[in-house]
Amino acid sequence: MIVSQLKNYSEEHCFKIIGCGICQNLAKLSPELAPALWKELDVIPFVLEPGVDVDNEEKQRIAEGEWSVDEEADSVVRYTQY
Repeated sequence: MIVSQLKNYSEEHCFKIIGCGICQNLAKLSPELAPALWKELDVIPFVLEPGVDVDNEEKQRIAEGEWSVDEEADSVVRYTQY
C-alpha cells in the first residue's frame, strides 16, 4: 500500500522520489517494504534508528514502547542532521 501511494504521488505530481527514511520499527514490522521501494520505485531506503540523540531516560521510554510516532519521527530527523 505504501509503495502504491508513493507511486501514485510521484506520477500525479511528476515528481521523482530518490530516497525514503524508514525507522527500524517499521522495517521490522514490514521487512518487505525497503526492498519493494528499491525494486518497484528505484527509491533508496534508509533504515534509521530512533533515539540515538536522547538521554538514558528517553531510551528507557523507547524500550518500553512509550514513544509516540511523532516523537520517533522527530528523533530520526534530528539524527539525520548530525
